[in-house]
Amino acid sequence: MGWFIAVLAALGAYFLCAGAALTVLMPLQYSLPMFGTIDYGHPLVTVLAIVTALGGAAAAAVASSFGGVRALLAIALLWLAGAASVIAPFVAEGPRAWIPPSDLSGLMTATALTMSELIALPAMLAGALLAKRYLRVGASPPDLLAAAGAYYVAALLMALASPRLDPRLTLPFTAGYLPAEWHALVTAVPGFVAGVFVAPVAAGAWRPAAIGAVVGLAGALPIELAALASPIRPYWPVSLVGVPVATAALVTAGAWLRDGLTKASWPRRVLSRPAMAAFTGAAGAVLAIAAWALFAAMPTPYDQVGSVQAYQRTGDERKIVTCLITGRGDELRGSSTREDQATVTVTVRLRRAPSWYFSDLVGISLPVVVVLRDPLGSRAVLDQGTGQPVREVSSTAGGFASC
Repeated sequence: MGWFIAVLAALGAYFLCAGAALTVLMPLQYSLPMFGTIDYGHPLVTVLAIVTALGGAAAAAVASSFGGVRALLAIALLWLAGAASVIAPFVAEGPRAWIPPSDLSGLMTATALTMSELIALPAMLAGALLAKRYLRVGASPPDLLAAAGAYYVAALLMALASPRLDPRLTLPFTAGYLPAEWHALVTAVPGFVAGVFVAPVAAGAWRPAAIGAVVGLAGALPIELAALASPIRPYWPVSLVGVPVATAALVTAGAWLRDGLTKASWPRRVLSRPAMAAFTGAAGAVLAIAAWALFAAMPTPYDQVGSVQAYQRTGDERKIVTCLITGRGDELRGSSTREDQATVTVTVRLRRAPSWYFSDLVGISLPVVVVLRDPLGSRAVLDQGTGQPVREVSSTAGGFASC
């Protein structure tokens, strides 16, 4: 169990370093050198390389100090899994993703991203060597690092069910892009989980609350500060205050629950019975499947509202067929309507596959059946995105007369 806590603390060190680095670098990303200049190089690659180097060194230092070789090896394997998820899509594309055209020179995005991952190897080696030489540590890592690691792992697991560009750029750092109800959920679950790994709170609630505030601030600060510094529009940093306060309360609640369950004898008596242990395992499996389905429906930064170009009536007055113009690979996520006596406002949700390249701008006509609450009648159909009326096209044997 000691090496597991050491791995968790190492991930917490990575998370805290990554949060600090992103806080400093995100407002400056377009001033940094860009790599991958052939196919639309992105300044985020530079930011990720710095985050990986600093976070990898910190994680290796903590893992080797508190968990030895076993914990360090576990951190290396976790890094390998994350790096493989970033590089694998480019490998599937073949040589064209890696080798620049003969008339151009420079780094392709695939090469630049691979370099941003490989920098973790010397960084982790340096972190482990420096820790061995200079750090003096105790038998167990600080609660702050273990709680931060639990918070980060819980947020990362929630993000696995939905598409993501890079595991280094996902929850909890991207929670600020979510609607309020989802933002609250992805703050509550990791915060409560983090509290389970905080030491007993008999001395008072201030300690887990302080740990929770620091952890919540580390996740919220990068995006919030970048939005606050943006000159585009005024912004009130609600999450910058709300997330640390909420996380402090949730970590305290998780710590109190952990204390109560640790001292109570009934959980051990219940789980010692084979039937109850089997029931608990089955309930946990069902809960995990339900959670995966829930988080698969979570909005992402790649969701968008499609532009409805036209609509067509059907034989059922409570159904219309709308026509959208989409890009190649866009996924239909569903549709909804807002109806009154004079209008029907249609919303069609699409999801674009995460990509480091520019989106495919090829216009593809996509018919979508939309179900109405009441018969359409003489009401006007409006597009939610523009608020403008949508033209009606007549039925033909082949479908839309035009789009």
